[in-house]
Amino acid sequence: MKRWMIVLSMLVLAGTLLAACAPQTVVVTQPPVVQTVPGGVTQVVVTAPPQPTVPPVRPNILRINLGPGDVPTLDPNLATDTSSVQVVDELTVGLTRLNEVTLLLEPGMAESW
Repeated sequence: MKRWMIVLSMLVLAGTLLAACAPQTVVVTQPPVVQTVPGGVTQVVVTAPPQPTVPPVRPNILRINLGPGDVPTLDPNLATDTSSVQVVDELTVGLTRLNEVTLLLEPGMAESW
């Protein structure tokens, strides 16, 4: 029994150490661009490196637990219960939407206002 505990603790310790080792990230920096404009003024233009685009690993899936039974209606004019209102809100796009990060009003289906 004591041997199994030692083996198990060594496995847990090795797993913890391996999980803590993160891969190294390489930061590519571009040298600044130095421009001399007429009049002897030197400008230094520093640009940020391009950010790599990572494709999504899996599609976004929304799963909602609405409780027992079906949704009574999907008609926005007749929806009065919480299940129907939540489904209608998730399925329809309004004219505007509220950005959850910046709390600014952004266009949804509206092209201008």
